[in-house]
Amino acid sequence: MVYGMHKLLFFFSQESYWTSVRTSFLLTQPQQQKKWNKANFDEVSLISSRVSHRVFIKVVKHYSKNAHLLWTKLEEQYTSKKAIKRGIVWMQWLKSKYKGNLQEYIDNSGMLMISLGTVNIHVPAELHTFTILGKLSGNPRIHQFVKVLGLNKDLIEKPELVLSKIQDFHNNSKIQEKSSTPSVATALVSESAGPDKITYYCSNGKHNPNCTSHTKEECFAKNPELRPSNH
Repeated sequence: MVYGMHKLLFFFSQESYWTSVRTSFLLTQPQQQKKWNKANFDEVSLISSRVSHRVFIKVVKHYSKNAHLLWTKLEEQYTSKKAIKRGIVWMQWLKSKYKGNLQEYIDNSGMLMISLGTVNIHVPAELHTFTILGKLSGNPRIHQFVKVLGLNKDLIEKPELVLSKIQDFHNNSKIQEKSSTPSVATALVSESAGPDKITYYCSNGKHNPNCTSHTKEECFAKNPELRPSNH
């Protein structure tokens, strides 16, 4: 809502300037009114130049006669918005689930961990780790691996490393699946009686160009309607 609010907070936190601002606000006696008005105008102008048009219309316009009150109102709104944002991020973390796609779960968990840190929500490392592992405990394929991670004292205090280990497990599982499953896009190849004789087959609705016993147009795999009824 407030453009560059963190910069303003830093600017006003400088002791010399903030002291002068606070002093100027206290100079309310008649003989000091002119000096107070000048300081008040300067502060209102500075604050106004750092906020968005929408915030100017909504807040600055109504409190432009008193810089201290204006700053207080802006700070209240900024704090309120920050609290709401923290709440939203926390609810996203609580609602996150493993839905069968391990890679998606790893990515989402990593992004949510970053988001929690961004809004200054500090979860104890071991609780973070067990939350991540707990949402995977119902998956029979990874249950044993999750159990091993949860018993590792060196890992439970490093949730980022736990996610990295789960990523390694997922990558290795994918490699094993690829090595044990023939490619759907390629035709089956089988060796016959002699080592030099190879028979090429067509399958999965595709014609194998290495097969010379028939043409693409005559291929039963590609054109199943051509297959004789007794086959």
